[in-house]
Amino acid sequence: FGESITLIAATNPGISQGTPIKYRGVKIGEVMAVSPSFTDKRVTISARVQPKYASFITRTNTAFWVAEVKVGFNGITNLDSLLVKTIEVQPGSGNKRHTFTLATRPYHPEGIQFTLQSEEKGSVSIDTPVSYRGMEVGKVIDIQLGSLADRVISTIEIAPQYAYLVRKNTVFWNTSGMDVSIGLSGANIKSGTFDSLVRGGIAFATPDHQTLFEPAPRGHTFYLHPHAQKDWKKWKTAIPKP
Repeated sequence: FGESITLIAATNPGISQGTPIKYRGVKIGEVMAVSPSFTDKRVTISARVQPKYASFITRTNTAFWVAEVKVGFNGITNLDSLLVKTIEVQPGSGNKRHTFTLATRPYHPEGIQFTLQSEEKGSVSIDTPVSYRGMEVGKVIDIQLGSLADRVISTIEIAPQYAYLVRKNTVFWNTSGMDVSIGLSGANIKSGTFDSLVRGGIAFATPDHQTLFEPAPRGHTFYLHPHAQKDWKKWKTAIPKP
């Protein structure tokens, strides 16, 4: 019959009895009941994991989240979640555990955080991708006004394997939207990829110098430029992997 687990959520994200729990597209369990708690203002989701998978799932660091459909110019992911909600799981390790928090975002390894300061929020939002040479290496995880309300503070998280690319003299800029300038020769329209027009985006590069600057420490602050200067995209700085 399986091993019972409990998932805790602030609100019900569309989960009901029979909602499947999947790992890499394979069903490993399902929801048995959903009930509200009037004392601590939360929702309790009771589920069961199939016996042959239970030993991998009922562990301390296991992560659960609700799969969401994502539409972009690169394709559509989790299309089956459009009709029926699905709970995804990332098996953990450690001691036995049967109560977990149902996350609102997909699991990903904890990255290295940096801070970007800008004069305006612009098109930057939570989950805006951060790219290096057109490859997504991180994302925006938080946006707030500065303590004096004179700037916007964005926190980005870079995947651990790419954190070494961010040096102390690295330059960040916004790749979102469309830049239109009008001169005597007519209108000059500059834009990023179709994906950046839809999702927004932040890019970064490191200047060409004979001496490579040290990696930026965790929490280092950079200025987020509204757009890139012409030479920035031409930088081909070689950065050896540690």
